[in-house]
Parts: sequence; structure tokens; C-alpha cells
Amino acid sequence: MLLLDVGKTSEPQRENRSLLNSDPLNRARELANLHPDILICGAISLALENALLGSGIQVVGFVCGNVEEIVEAFLRGDISDSRFLMPGSCSKRRRVRLRDR
Repeated sequence: MLLLDVGKTSEPQRENRSLLNSDPLNRARELANLHPDILICGAISLALENALLGSGIQVVGFVCGNVEEIVEAFLRGDISDSRFLMPGSCSKRRRVRLRDR
């Protein structure tokens, strides 16, 4: 996965990481330990998504495309553009789920 820190400089800091766990709860815990605010992903299981939301991580699912274009769209606030919608998904299946505040 690609981690971006977009708050400290004009150019996001980047780091490639791998998650070691496959169990949804352990995977969510492993990701939460990295302290992200948001996860942008393709397909995601409901169990993992709920675990991430419970950890305070916002989830934008069913996103696909060129990583650099997705990063640019996210930074512009255009991540909901239909060109990033995973094939076979209709706009109703696009999930942007926010943590409870």
C-alpha cells in the first residue's frame, strides 16, 4: 500500500508498506497503528471496512485507476469522479464511509 502524508509539505511524503495480517480485525489493527485518517481502496470486505471505521479511519471504497491520478484527484477533492469507479460497480455501490464523530 502507499501511505501519503499530505499535511506537512506542499509535496506529499510517500512510503510503500505491506500489511502482514490477512484476518480483517488484525489487518485493521495493523493499519490503525499507522495512524491514517483515510483509506482509499478498491474492493474491501464489509468486515474490514467496519473494523477500520471502528478504529476511526474513513474509508473510500471501489476506487480504481492510475495511482498518481487517484492521488491528484484526492488532493483536488475529486475522488468521487466516475472515472475512478471500479468496473462493475454502479455509483450506488461507491462507498464513502466516515467514522462517527
